[in-house]
Amino acid sequence: LRAGFCYEHLSRPVQVVVGRALVGFRELDLSGLSEAEQERRLSGLLSADRVERFALDAPPLVRALLIRLSADRHRLVLTHHHLLMDGWSGPVLVGELLRLYGSGGDASGLAAVTPYRAYLSHVARQDRAAALSYWGTALSGLEQPWFTTDSAATWWRNTINTVRLASPLRPTSRTPIVSARV
Repeated sequence: LRAGFCYEHLSRPVQVVVGRALVGFRELDLSGLSEAEQERRLSGLLSADRVERFALDAPPLVRALLIRLSADRHRLVLTHHHLLMDGWSGPVLVGELLRLYGSGGDASGLAAVTPYRAYLSHVARQDRAAALSYWGTALSGLEQPWFTTDSAATWWRNTINTVRLASPLRPTSRTPIVSARV
């Protein structure tokens, strides 16, 4: 999550991992508004968030917005650049955030992280020619990128997941997403 990408005045883009990056975190209280007004404001906030760009060379390429809807109802909006993580990694991050929240910020219960160097070693051991041959055969006949369903792109942009927390959400000096070193 500490990765950024530099490309200006370079022959090719490079990934840069900084020692420390604080996640942009905002809180907004809409609890005093009617449900209809909350929905209107949420719609506007989400639309504005979708078009707010990230500076690729200024990590982290993730931000969070916690919206209070009532004493026991909140919406957490996590936005990230696709260069940072894909559709498989997002749920892993959210799961870890929820585990951190449930443990009061104690990261000892999280799974050990496999060093990225191990992944790079794995990739280096692969037979590139065999992989290109396999995927060339498997994807032959496809003329353009495609989704498995017509509505896949719309579904992804509009996904809302509801999670019930065992304890009420209370901002503390140890709120993990604010103070965690990512």
